[in-house]
This record gives sequence, C-alpha cells and structure tokens, in this order.
Amino acid sequence: MKLLSKKETLKQTIPLMALMIGLNVVLNICATYIPFAGYIFILFMPLVSTIFCLNSKKRYFPIYFVSTILISVLTTLSDFSSTLLYLLPSLVSGFIFSFCINKNINFHFAFLLNTLVLFIAQIAFIPLIDFIYSIHTINNVLILFGLNDSTIFKIFILAIIYFICAIEITLVYIVTSDELSKFGYFFNNSKIDVFVQIYALMCSLFAIIFNFLNIENISILFIVLSLNASIFTSIELINNKIKSSYFIIPLVVISSWLIYVFLISKTTEIKSTICFTLIPIILSITSLIYIISDRIKKQRKANNV
Repeated sequence: MKLLSKKETLKQTIPLMALMIGLNVVLNICATYIPFAGYIFILFMPLVSTIFCLNSKKRYFPIYFVSTILISVLTTLSDFSSTLLYLLPSLVSGFIFSFCINKNINFHFAFLLNTLVLFIAQIAFIPLIDFIYSIHTINNVLILFGLNDSTIFKIFILAIIYFICAIEITLVYIVTSDELSKFGYFFNNSKIDVFVQIYALMCSLFAIIFNFLNIENISILFIVLSLNASIFTSIELINNKIKSSYFIIPLVVISSWLIYVFLISKTTEIKSTICFTLIPIILSITSLIYIISDRIKKQRKANNV
C-alpha cells in the first residue's frame, strides 16, 4: 500500500501519522535550536500537515494534532516558543489548506484565514512566552529600532504584526503549492469567493466601529485586514474578466486617497485612514453583484433547458 494514499482506517493511518509527526518534531527542533535556518524550516511545517490531512480522514486529525504538540513540547522543553508560535498554527494551516483543496474552495479565503490564525497565535502566545522567560518581545524590538517612544508606531504595531504574518503565509503558500502540485493537488485561485467578500465587509464594519469608539490600534488592524481581502477581490475580478472592474478598481483607490488627503485637514491622520475602507466595501459589493447575477443567469439557463 502506498504511504501517500487515502487512508480509510486508523490502522492504515498510523504509519503516515507517525511519519508526519516525526517530520513536524524534527522541523520544530531545527526551528528552535538553529536560529536563522529555523525560519526556513518553519515554511515546511504546514506542508507536512496538509499532506497528512489530504491522505487521511478528518476524524484522525485531533489524534495527530495532540500527539504532535505533546511530543514537540517534550523535545523542546528548554524553549518551546516555536511550538506555540509556529508549529501549532502550522497544524491548523495544514487542515485549512487540505479542506480548501478537497472542497474546491478559493485559496484566497484559505490565505486570509491562515494569516488570521497565525496572527492570533502571535498575539496570544507572545505575552505567555514573555511571562515564562521574563522577556518583553515587542518592547525589545521597539527599542532595537529606536521606536519605543513612538506613539504612532505603537498604534500600528498590531497591523505590522499582521503584515508580517501575511508575508510568512505567502512564503508558506509558495512552498506548499509547489510541493503539493508534485502529488497532483492544486489550489483553486480563479473563481470569485463569496466568503472573501463577506470577510472584507465584516472587517470594514469592525474598522468603522472601532474608529468611532476611538480605539485606533484595533481600527487600523481591521483596515489592514479588509485591504488584504480587497487585494484578492481585485485579482478575482480581473481574472474573471469583469470589465467594470478595470475602471472601478483604480477609481476607488484614487478616490479613497483623495478623501484621505481631504480629511487630514479636518481631523487626525489616524482617524482619516477610515476612508480606506471604501476600497474593500465597494469592491466586495461589486463582486457580490457579479456572483448574484452570474447565479441568476445559470439558473435561467437551467430552467430553459
């Protein structure tokens, strides 16, 4: 029986599970104890979990997940920060990637979800790691770049962490998609995904709410989240040759910037950034209109047949 083939029973799954757990543990140890090379090994962690999930039943994932975390913590007791910050999110990422491939869900939604998972892990576990090892990770970085007294930078710190997570997931995707293609697995990057549009609209709504409440750092974070989604929306509109998008995209970007410049004279620069939510809102509405009209056309054709 091929090791990389769909497993139906736990007995069939155990050899593959043992191999993938072993690979995760080795990669995690390398990421922990090899300072610079560790960043390279981290990129392959989601690939391992994706391959496991694609070749096994979903009901075996909890066993794989718990076993991987326990063994990894035990083998890196002196410093298990990589286990919390990178390995744990990579396990979730692998599951999300495999789910999107199996269900033919647009990869853009998987990217947004995986970036969010990694970001939440960073925000949740950095304070825990700081407490355990008596360090101040974010403050140390700010001091390193001489930004510890910068109020503006502190407002943008959450958005910057998210941006770094997005770069990491981009690199992970490049590695994962390239390797998975060798096994005949491919991500769907073409169709317009309604989940991406809903995600963008929700993030825009939260950005407006927090801006109104003067919670500026959270508002900026949600603006960045919504703009990230709007990039994928633009790509989907162009890939699907929606002619209106060719002038809507540049128009909304330029308009948002002009409104931002105008608002700076009326309020603060940070408060003015809320106008950039116009980009994801308008592009998402445009995409949803296309999705609805396309479904109506298909339904009419089906009825005529």
